[in-house]
Amino acid sequence: MFRIDSQGNIIINQVDALDFETKPAYTLTVAVSDSILTTNARAMINIINSCESTVHLDTQLGWNLISLPVIPSDINPSKLFPDNVIYSYENGAYIIPNELEIGKGYWIKSTTNGYDITGNAIGPYTTTLNKGWHLVGGLEQSVETSFDSDCVEAVFAYQNFSYSIVSEFLTGKGYWVKLKKSCKLKIGVNQGN
Repeated sequence: MFRIDSQGNIIINQVDALDFETKPAYTLTVAVSDSILTTNARAMINIINSCESTVHLDTQLGWNLISLPVIPSDINPSKLFPDNVIYSYENGAYIIPNELEIGKGYWIKSTTNGYDITGNAIGPYTTTLNKGWHLVGGLEQSVETSFDSDCVEAVFAYQNFSYSIVSEFLTGKGYWVKLKKSCKLKIGVNQGN
Protein backbone atom coordinates (compact mmCIF):
# COMPACT_ATOMS: atom_id res chain seq x y z
CA MET A 1 0.00 0.00 0.00
CA PHE A 2 2.88 2.40 0.75
CA ARG A 3 6.63 2.50 1.09
CA ILE A 4 9.15 4.91 2.55
CA ASP A 5 11.98 5.95 0.26
CA SER A 6 15.59 6.62 1.34
CA GLN A 7 14.81 10.31 2.00
CA GLY A 8 11.94 9.43 4.37
CA ASN A 9 9.13 10.30 1.94
CA ILE A 10 6.00 8.17 2.13
CA ILE A 11 5.03 6.85 -1.29
CA ILE A 12 1.43 5.62 -1.47
CA ASN A 13 1.07 2.91 -4.10
CA GLN A 14 -2.71 2.51 -3.92
CA VAL A 15 -4.20 5.97 -3.46
CA ASP A 16 -7.73 4.68 -4.07
CA ALA A 17 -7.42 2.50 -0.95
CA LEU A 18 -7.45 5.62 1.25
CA ASP A 19 -10.63 7.66 1.67
CA PHE A 20 -9.27 11.18 2.08
CA GLU A 21 -12.66 12.90 2.09
CA THR A 22 -14.25 11.08 5.02
CA LYS A 23 -11.07 10.24 6.93
CA PRO A 24 -8.49 13.04 6.79
CA ALA A 25 -6.10 11.41 9.29
CA TYR A 26 -4.46 7.99 9.42
CA THR A 27 -2.21 6.35 11.98
CA LEU A 28 0.85 4.76 10.44
CA THR A 29 2.83 2.08 12.28
CA VAL A 30 6.34 1.55 10.94
CA ALA A 31 8.53 -1.39 11.93
CA VAL A 32 12.24 -0.83 11.39
CA SER A 33 14.70 -3.65 11.86
CA ASP A 34 18.18 -4.81 11.12
CA SER A 35 19.98 -7.97 12.22
CA ILE A 36 20.35 -6.67 15.79
CA LEU A 37 17.33 -4.57 16.69
CA THR A 38 13.65 -4.25 15.74
CA THR A 39 11.68 -1.15 16.74
CA ASN A 40 8.16 0.09 16.08
CA ALA A 41 7.02 3.68 15.79
CA ARG A 42 3.56 5.19 15.36
CA ALA A 43 2.80 8.49 13.68
CA MET A 44 -0.39 10.37 12.88
CA ILE A 45 -0.60 11.44 9.25
CA ASN A 46 -2.97 14.29 8.40
CA ILE A 47 -4.08 14.53 4.81
CA ILE A 48 -4.58 18.21 4.08
CA ASN A 49 -6.25 19.56 0.98
CA SER A 50 -3.84 22.26 -0.17
CA CYS A 51 -6.17 23.53 -2.87
CA GLU A 52 -7.87 26.82 -2.17
CA SER A 53 -11.64 26.98 -2.18
CA THR A 54 -14.11 29.80 -1.78
CA VAL A 55 -16.75 29.39 0.92
CA HIS A 56 -19.77 31.67 1.24
CA LEU A 57 -20.21 32.88 4.82
CA ASP A 58 -23.90 33.63 5.39
CA THR A 59 -24.64 36.65 7.56
CA GLN A 60 -27.65 38.80 8.28
CA LEU A 61 -27.61 42.57 8.51
CA GLY A 62 -26.63 43.41 12.08
CA TRP A 63 -24.86 41.25 14.64
CA ASN A 64 -23.72 37.72 13.74
CA LEU A 65 -21.57 35.13 15.50
CA ILE A 66 -19.07 33.82 12.92
CA SER A 67 -15.80 31.92 12.49
CA LEU A 68 -13.42 31.54 9.56
CA PRO A 69 -14.63 28.67 7.34
CA VAL A 70 -11.21 28.36 5.62
CA ILE A 71 -7.63 29.56 6.22
CA PRO A 72 -7.33 32.77 4.17
CA SER A 73 -3.96 34.12 3.04
CA ASP A 74 -4.71 37.45 4.77
CA ILE A 75 -6.16 37.22 8.29
CA ASN A 76 -6.59 40.97 8.76
CA PRO A 77 -10.26 41.59 9.72
CA SER A 78 -10.46 44.83 7.71
CA LYS A 79 -9.36 42.96 4.56
CA LEU A 80 -11.81 40.08 5.01
CA PHE A 81 -14.76 42.14 6.26
CA PRO A 82 -14.29 45.76 5.12
CA ASP A 83 -16.39 48.43 6.85
CA ASN A 84 -17.59 46.07 9.60
CA VAL A 85 -17.14 46.05 13.36
CA ILE A 86 -15.59 42.79 14.68
CA TYR A 87 -15.05 41.68 18.28
CA SER A 88 -13.42 38.64 19.83
CA TYR A 89 -13.81 37.49 23.43
CA GLU A 90 -10.60 37.04 25.43
CA ASN A 91 -10.25 36.48 29.17
CA GLY A 92 -13.72 37.79 29.99
CA ALA A 93 -13.59 40.91 27.80
CA TYR A 94 -14.46 41.94 24.25
CA ILE A 95 -11.55 43.17 22.15
CA ILE A 96 -11.09 44.31 18.56
CA PRO A 97 -8.72 41.73 17.02
CA ASN A 98 -5.80 42.68 14.77
CA GLU A 99 -5.84 39.20 13.20
CA LEU A 100 -8.48 36.49 12.99
CA GLU A 101 -7.60 33.00 14.23
CA ILE A 102 -8.78 29.60 13.09
CA GLY A 103 -11.01 27.93 15.69
CA LYS A 104 -12.17 31.15 17.32
CA GLY A 105 -15.59 32.75 17.13
CA TYR A 106 -16.20 36.45 16.46
CA TRP A 107 -19.02 38.92 16.72
CA ILE A 108 -19.41 40.89 13.49
CA LYS A 109 -21.83 43.74 12.85
CA SER A 110 -22.47 42.91 9.22
CA THR A 111 -23.41 45.44 6.57
CA THR A 112 -24.20 42.75 4.00
CA ASN A 113 -25.92 39.36 3.67
CA GLY A 114 -22.74 37.34 3.28
CA TYR A 115 -19.08 37.20 2.37
CA ASP A 116 -17.05 34.98 0.07
CA ILE A 117 -13.83 33.87 1.78
CA THR A 118 -11.08 32.09 -0.15
CA GLY A 119 -8.48 29.91 1.54
CA ASN A 120 -7.28 26.42 2.39
CA ALA A 121 -9.38 23.87 4.25
CA ILE A 122 -9.21 23.75 8.04
CA GLY A 123 -8.24 20.28 9.26
CA PRO A 124 -9.53 18.67 12.45
CA TYR A 125 -8.05 20.16 15.59
CA THR A 126 -7.97 19.82 19.36
CA THR A 127 -7.49 22.77 21.66
CA THR A 128 -7.33 23.12 25.44
CA LEU A 129 -9.63 25.77 26.91
CA ASN A 130 -9.81 27.09 30.47
CA LYS A 131 -12.89 27.14 32.70
CA GLY A 132 -15.45 29.78 31.70
CA TRP A 133 -16.91 31.22 28.52
CA HIS A 134 -15.26 30.96 25.09
CA LEU A 135 -16.15 31.96 21.53
CA VAL A 136 -15.14 29.08 19.25
CA GLY A 137 -15.56 28.12 15.59
CA GLY A 138 -15.70 25.07 13.37
CA LEU A 139 -14.25 23.75 10.11
CA GLU A 140 -14.96 24.18 6.40
CA GLN A 141 -17.63 21.49 6.73
CA SER A 142 -20.23 21.10 9.47
CA VAL A 143 -18.97 18.72 12.18
CA GLU A 144 -19.98 17.24 15.51
CA THR A 145 -18.02 18.45 18.49
CA SER A 146 -16.73 16.55 21.47
CA PHE A 147 -15.36 17.57 24.84
CA ASP A 148 -13.74 15.70 27.69
CA SER A 149 -16.51 14.14 29.77
CA ASP A 150 -18.16 16.27 32.47
CA CYS A 151 -16.59 19.42 31.10
CA VAL A 152 -19.23 21.37 29.20
CA GLU A 153 -21.92 23.38 30.88
CA ALA A 154 -23.47 24.79 27.68
CA VAL A 155 -22.93 25.32 23.93
CA PHE A 156 -24.97 28.08 22.27
CA ALA A 157 -25.40 29.29 18.70
CA TYR A 158 -26.66 32.76 17.79
CA GLN A 159 -29.04 32.62 14.83
CA ASN A 160 -31.93 34.87 13.81
CA PHE A 161 -31.13 37.22 16.70
CA SER A 162 -31.57 34.58 19.42
CA TYR A 163 -29.58 31.83 21.15
CA SER A 164 -30.12 28.07 20.82
CA ILE A 165 -28.40 24.98 22.27
CA VAL A 166 -26.40 22.95 19.70
CA SER A 167 -24.22 19.83 19.40
CA GLU A 168 -22.98 20.42 15.86
CA PHE A 169 -20.75 23.24 14.59
CA LEU A 170 -21.86 24.61 11.22
CA THR A 171 -19.54 26.08 8.59
CA GLY A 172 -18.63 29.70 9.27
CA LYS A 173 -20.57 30.01 12.51
CA GLY A 174 -19.25 30.95 15.93
CA TYR A 175 -20.43 29.45 19.21
CA TRP A 176 -20.47 30.32 22.88
CA VAL A 177 -19.08 27.45 24.96
CA LYS A 178 -19.18 27.49 28.77
CA LEU A 179 -16.81 25.06 30.48
CA LYS A 180 -17.04 23.84 34.08
CA LYS A 181 -13.28 23.30 34.13
CA SER A 182 -10.27 23.34 31.80
CA CYS A 183 -10.63 20.69 29.12
CA LYS A 184 -9.98 19.73 25.51
CA LEU A 185 -12.32 20.74 22.70
CA LYS A 186 -12.15 18.37 19.72
CA ILE A 187 -13.42 19.71 16.39
CA GLY A 188 -13.78 17.10 13.66
CA VAL A 189 -11.52 14.69 15.59
CA ASN A 190 -12.70 11.11 16.18
CA GLN A 191 -13.18 10.23 19.85
CA GLY A 192 -10.54 7.49 19.57
CA ASN A 193 -7.80 9.93 18.47
